[in-house]
Amino acid sequence: MIIKLDHISYSGKYSDAKSIFNKFIKYDIDFEEKDLLNIECKNELFNETQIKHDLYMMKCNNELPIEITLYANCTNDEPMLDVRDKKIFIKSNDPSATEKLFFDVGFKRKDDYVYLKPIMDNTEVKIYVEPSYSTYNRKLDNFGYSSLAFWSSNIDKDREKYHKLGYKVTDIEKLLVNGKILDIFFLNGNNGEILEFIGVDKNR
Repeated sequence: MIIKLDHISYSGKYSDAKSIFNKFIKYDIDFEEKDLLNIECKNELFNETQIKHDLYMMKCNNELPIEITLYANCTNDEPMLDVRDKKIFIKSNDPSATEKLFFDVGFKRKDDYVYLKPIMDNTEVKIYVEPSYSTYNRKLDNFGYSSLAFWSSNIDKDREKYHKLGYKVTDIEKLLVNGKILDIFFLNGNNGEILEFIGVDKNR
């Protein structure tokens, strides 16, 4: 079960760091990690080999949390995701299938959007699915917003659930971030949506 929105990833190149940070000028850096090795399960979600990345967790009161992720290179591609006015927008070739994905991970419908109120968040996560006929190359190392990351109450159970529902899920791997060992897996939706699920290593 999702218990919190951890972040929305915004990807870019090391060389573009200054311009990227200017996009989030009202945000503060909560923590950062430099030269962090990429876990193997991310490889299938890259356009090209990315051995390391820099990570900056960005926080701002009453704004959605953003993780700036910098790679050696990024593909210049129109992102599938966008964030405007504390709302998340997803372009989809099959809006009904994209909405079903979010229903399967716990979201509900309200008016023209789907939403979730995780128990550890103060506000709803609102997602607007927009129909699009463009063919997107949806990868983690595209420029711009690339994925959504959520905390899971039971990462093993959630991975098994989504696997049985027919979604493509990676193995669970461990990553040391901000002094914590995290369990992480990725779900790749049928339209290329990328969701990251995070759990704390129960042995720590």
